[in-house]
Amino acid sequence: MIDATGDPYEAENVAKSDFEKSAVAQLVAGKDYVDQPVFRDGKPILQAATSIPVVMDKCVMCHDNYANLPKGKAIGALTYEIAIE
Repeated sequence: MIDATGDPYEAENVAKSDFEKSAVAQLVAGKDYVDQPVFRDGKPILQAATSIPVVMDKCVMCHDNYANLPKGKAIGALTYEIAIE
């Protein structure tokens, strides 16, 4: 998981690649999912990011730093890559 709030829970949970940075910006702007096909070492790969929003009051029981965010607001993103064969 990477942070989308600008105040990561863990320092290493930040967007690093250009794709991750772009995806976080799009997810914060309201998208639920972002993807991009790329080639790495001549092989096609799908890079993807899915929004992780605050969805329930229970979320802030453990993560009280998100208590003032509206439900549905992206707090992070799950990023992954899938080989396209």
